[in-house]
Amino acid sequence: MVRPSTLVAAFPPVPTFLVLYGVLPLVAIITYVLLYRSASVRNRPRALAVCLFPLVFCWAGIVFVGFTALSGHWFGLASIVMFFLLLISPLIFIPVTLILWRIAREVRVARVALYACFGYYLVIAAGWTLFVGPWPKQ
Repeated sequence: MVRPSTLVAAFPPVPTFLVLYGVLPLVAIITYVLLYRSASVRNRPRALAVCLFPLVFCWAGIVFVGFTALSGHWFGLASIVMFFLLLISPLIFIPVTLILWRIAREVRVARVALYACFGYYLVIAAGWTLFVGPWPKQ
């Protein structure tokens, strides 16, 4: 088992802060812009471009919380993001999934986005199982 002091030594607070608040949002924005451009260049439905934003935004939130947990430095924003991911984002993903379900038969990018939605549901189910599971909390 890895001790928390080992993780803190591996991820000092300042670079962790820079990656979480600088690099990760920049990568998420670039990813969304590239996906949006690829969807709009190929004359895809406008609904696909709209559905890509919450998809990229929420997956970036999962990466943010995961990297924060691995770093050993829990920042306040990670608690807010965790609250959003477990309680609010499933409500956002229901209409996104329904829209992508209609488009997925015709557009390959929408099919991949739909699979990303299903993967997101699995991650959220695992998160709920970890936080609300029957075992005692410490």
